[in-house]
Amino acid sequence: MQVIVGFHGNDRDCSYWIDTWKEYADKKGFMFFIPWFTHDAFPTRRYQELGVKDENGNILSSEFRTSALVDSLLCYILQTSGTKENKVTIYGHSAGGQFVHRFMLLNNSPFIKKAIIGNPGWFTFPSVNDNYSYGIKDLEDVDNNQIRNLLAKNIILQLAEGDTLRESFLRKTSEADRQRANRLERGNKYFDTLKSIADANHWDFSWRRIYVPDVGHEAVAMSRHAAENLLCDSVSVDGIKTDTDWLHRYDDDIVGLVDVSDYDTDTICDVLFVGSSSIRLWYDLKDVMKPLNVKNRGYGGATMRDMMINYHRIFAHYKPKAVVLYCDNDICGWEEGGLQVEDVFSLYKAFINRIHYDYSSAVVYFLSIKHSTSRERLREQQEELNLLMRDYAANNPNLIYVDVSSLLLDKDGNVNNALFMDDYLHLNPNGYEMWNKKLKPLLVKQCKNE
Repeated sequence: MQVIVGFHGNDRDCSYWIDTWKEYADKKGFMFFIPWFTHDAFPTRRYQELGVKDENGNILSSEFRTSALVDSLLCYILQTSGTKENKVTIYGHSAGGQFVHRFMLLNNSPFIKKAIIGNPGWFTFPSVNDNYSYGIKDLEDVDNNQIRNLLAKNIILQLAEGDTLRESFLRKTSEADRQRANRLERGNKYFDTLKSIADANHWDFSWRRIYVPDVGHEAVAMSRHAAENLLCDSVSVDGIKTDTDWLHRYDDDIVGLVDVSDYDTDTICDVLFVGSSSIRLWYDLKDVMKPLNVKNRGYGGATMRDMMINYHRIFAHYKPKAVVLYCDNDICGWEEGGLQVEDVFSLYKAFINRIHYDYSSAVVYFLSIKHSTSRERLREQQEELNLLMRDYAANNPNLIYVDVSSLLLDKDGNVNNALFMDDYLHLNPNGYEMWNKKLKPLLVKQCKNE
């Protein structure tokens, strides 16, 4: 089954969306999900405008934006719904169309194959003449590469030919009116501007503009047109495999973590260690990290994909000052489950953004992927991913990149097998001692400053 995720209008009423889309989901055999963004929790700046700015107009880093939640949500839907699809189609109308077009501009989500944008009230133009949310003048994270990526994405701009009224709720600021007088005209100007940018720079332009006749600003009619005519035209995408059984293969281990946390009343800790077997097998972690109060929430074989699914069970009720993350199994060299570097990088960012959203003052320490003899053939990919994370952390004050991989190499740059167990993959006590010497001073300093 295809998976469609819809973003509703500013009335925040999901009921008629459910009725309309259910009809087509039953008819065409797809699944439809509607995240509900209430007015109280998600006012205009946090819904239509993605939470890019706070209530005082200050630019927020990506982990505090609404988009950080949406990537986690899309991943969760793909991995728990039973679909064999690896990406979703997203559709937004009116306020939802505003959300979708800004999400596609500001985020390179690995979970979206197509976006359909219906009748937004106003747009964020790739222009340095206006500040956000009308332009990108004050957004340092939007450069030419980001704009080029946007233009190459599989996106449909769906415009109603009758959406020409200037109702009381249509935004009429001077910036909005420079985009033209009504939604139809604003949509045409936005599309033509994107096309002209692509032509001027000789960039790929994969957008399409579709007009819906005899319809005004009507969510139901536009949804029917999208469901009937636009969803079948999907692109074939290779990428993340989401076999449900495979992703849930370590559920027993997760249940064990839950059992421990259910009886653990010591909820406020200095550091929460999360990740794969290199965390789980750090048996003397609590002792070597003293006087820090740490919790070990690692489990063997973990990947970022099943960690996204199990996020709440891993973190449970703990309130950490810092989080240490190590997970190296998404690049594994296996036919089943192996990902490309860019996909893993996107998963790391989504997971870290989720942590920062829930624990705004916590610092995340990302441990670089270690090189090992058993995975020597993957070293080039591991180094590429480590460099991406190092550069990403350099621009994120709440994310610290810790190079632990170089500690395990000899003077010639080869893996020092004396620091590994007999499987030449996992660390022995000497290897963990190297990690502890590098990591513990950073954590003590962080928690002391708290």
